Amino acid sequence: MTFKSPDSFSFLKIASVFFLVSALHSCGGTTEESVESENADEFRTYSIDIDKSDVSFTELVDKVEIMYMEETEESLLSYVFRVSREGDKLIFPGGNKGDVYIYTSTGEFVNKFNRNGDGPGEYSSIQSTWVNGDSIIIYDNLKQVLRWYDYEGNELKNMNVPHRATHVYPYHNGYAMDMTFSRIDDSLRYKLLMTDQAFNSRQMLLPYEEDIPFPISTNVNSFKKLEDKIIYKSVFADTTYLLESEGVRPFYAIDFGDRFLWNDESMYENGQAAMSAIPESGKVWIFNAVTGPDKIYMLYNTSFTDFGSILIDRKTGDYQKLNMYRTPEERYSLGAMRWEGDWLFCSIPSTDIEDFLGELDETQWSLKEGTTLEKIESSENPALIWIKFKGLP
Repeated sequence: MTFKSPDSFSFLKIASVFFLVSALHSCGGTTEESVESENADEFRTYSIDIDKSDVSFTELVDKVEIMYMEETEESLLSYVFRVSREGDKLIFPGGNKGDVYIYTSTGEFVNKFNRNGDGPGEYSSIQSTWVNGDSIIIYDNLKQVLRWYDYEGNELKNMNVPHRATHVYPYHNGYAMDMTFSRIDDSLRYKLLMTDQAFNSRQMLLPYEEDIPFPISTNVNSFKKLEDKIIYKSVFADTTYLLESEGVRPFYAIDFGDRFLWNDESMYENGQAAMSAIPESGKVWIFNAVTGPDKIYMLYNTSFTDFGSILIDRKTGDYQKLNMYRTPEERYSLGAMRWEGDWLFCSIPSTDIEDFLGELDETQWSLKEGTTLEKIESSENPALIWIKFKGLP
């Protein structure tokens, strides 16, 4: 069935807010025990108890490096939650009303453009992005168009996308497309569609039987890079997959036990029941995992507004629930974007920096060249930080 809620716009808006802060049924899931493995790519299940006692986030921090993001009249970033890196450039898409910001890797502002609109060469949404050389590629899922821009915001070319994909990502001289919420050719239920560069179908992967009763469009890409690999997780799934030339295979699963909302199959059958259960059940209904070579940093939601954070050791399966409060009433607004080796690359509001560093020893943090605390604390822009964690107990 297809569920249409009169409050669907509000629901999508709330879900998007979750992913901005975090930056927010499974096929092939398993319940096997998590055991230590020397092979980091071997399938693992991580069993998570969300009622486990937490520890202060800063207690697990080993080292921190901090970088100021230059503030000008053109570069006022209210938040940073996703990033692409190309050479010595950092590209932050999807800022205020469709802004795309380009910075140097040392924090200097280079340029900003905004092509949001309904005219030629303009996008209605920035759903998926990536960078290839001197081109910034944006997938506009509302118009179903891929657009290539240079760093000045000039459109280089565009291509219509013949499928209503949630996300698109380049893969093997073609594209991987997340089709979780849209049937292929109006009838075929597969979560993944692999195409060539002209969007001709190559493979359909991960079949499913029932339509999900309410679609959510999030701007956290279903596809993410992990070193030289591409991994994939659809929005409500508990399993992350590894894309391979011959297809796809389960990479790891998160097992929340009976605290995962979608273990109840009736939630798939009745969209209104699911909408009611999300704010009341106290169960995990959505999570965003940022996967690195050794660790996973994960945010999960147990309502539309309540969320928790967990750090997982990929090799041992050990994990720790994190207390993110910097005061009794306020949390650290950590925007985890990606791992760079064993460093978690994040944004953090400049207003959080003083409290954050106050919980660390002075030997634990350092400033990137050109950065001063005075610059950060006088700026409305968030700072960029790289966090190296201690081993988990």
